[in-house]
Amino acid sequence: MKKLLVTGASGFLGYNLCQYAQENWQVYGSYYNHKLDSKNINFVKVDVTNIDELQTIFKQIKPDAVIHLAAASKPNYCQNNPEDSYKINVTASGNIAKLCADVNIPCVFTSTDLVFDGLNLPYKESDPVSPISYYGEQKVKAEQEMLIIYPKTVICRMPLMFGIPSPYAASFIDFFLKTFREGKKLSLFTDEYRTPVSGLTAAKGLLLALEKGEGEIIHLGGRKRVSRYEFGNLMAEVFNFSQDLIRVC
Repeated sequence: MKKLLVTGASGFLGYNLCQYAQENWQVYGSYYNHKLDSKNINFVKVDVTNIDELQTIFKQIKPDAVIHLAAASKPNYCQNNPEDSYKINVTASGNIAKLCADVNIPCVFTSTDLVFDGLNLPYKESDPVSPISYYGEQKVKAEQEMLIIYPKTVICRMPLMFGIPSPYAASFIDFFLKTFREGKKLSLFTDEYRTPVSGLTAAKGLLLALEKGEGEIIHLGGRKRVSRYEFGNLMAEVFNFSQDLIRVC
């Protein structure tokens, strides 16, 4: 069975990807702070910003493919900690691209739909980027560097995701549900549109991109474009909560 290295394996998407990929891959998941407990997944502790540690892991595992998920993915953190988040989001991504290029193996990188400003929906892969946050800017820089260092890299721009949380990372709907259950008001935007997908669907898309893609950018959004307000109302309906708990902001 071929070996797949997944960075950021303890995050929401990493957890869902590792669980699904183990059907056809021998999965190795990297983590920094939080090691998951799974008998079928091999977890390795590594600082992805440290090229020496990454080189050691690559030599030990000898992966046949890499999906690079590890990131500082909270926009507010990136805004307040631009240097530290740059090391994780940009420097580490360049390191991964170099190591994959050295052994010529498939590499998929998860970027974000926040590389766009949201003013000219819907977006195609060929549209010029227009980030309005440090997080978006860093992901754009990471995309560019990875494709320069290793032109075979596949860039997958991810939307909001929902589904089964990892023990250490929830999806955005978990906050919605917690707020509903506490009977608190949930303030949601009507003018921020996203194309959400489930963690499982995202995992399937990433593995398909790994198998079929090469040197391209792919938007892995869902089929339907909805605002956070619309999604919140849909959740209230599905889980039988009062829509009076939702207010426009």
